[in-house]
Amino acid sequence: MAAANNPVFQGGKGCGQCYDVKCTYPSCKAEPTRIVITDQCPGGIYCSTNQPAFDLSGAAITSMALPGRDGELRNIGLYNIQYMRVPCQYPRQNIAFKVDPGSSAYWLSITVKYQGGPGDLSSVSVRMAGSNYWQPMQHNWGASWMLICYSGQPFKGPYDIQITAKLNGHTAVATRAIPEYFQPGALYNSNVQMLY
Repeated sequence: MAAANNPVFQGGKGCGQCYDVKCTYPSCKAEPTRIVITDQCPGGIYCSTNQPAFDLSGAAITSMALPGRDGELRNIGLYNIQYMRVPCQYPRQNIAFKVDPGSSAYWLSITVKYQGGPGDLSSVSVRMAGSNYWQPMQHNWGASWMLICYSGQPFKGPYDIQITAKLNGHTAVATRAIPEYFQPGALYNSNVQMLY
């Protein structure tokens, strides 16, 4: 996992993108390490530029290093890397939806997890039980999207979820992805996966 600055994170819409990264120091492996963007860089001079920058997790640094030499990379602290955007792959794992804490029949917030292919999202919509209408969700943060009840009528599940990839516009529809009586904090696996 890794955080990225805004040219990559794109205000949260780049959350979920996958990259192969590698460094060129003597303590680095020749083959790349796969990372997933999960957060925004915390700031600082490099995370605040208009050039792509990555804040790698400890696990990513260890994976980039030759066996037993990850301490050398950690001591360098700041280094140039080569990177390339690649399709996200989650073998034997479909897209899953985590119902965020605090969700109710009047405010539904979900986090999209394990989206393959492009990994990023341009839109998420919900269709409720008995409806033919897709209601667009508002982007909240990262891979989190929310739907607010303005009518005073509670939402009714089960819920179908439609997601659209930002990179190529591909769409996937997960039917009955979230049950009517969902549990906030619960993760619900779908029956679909996104291709590149």
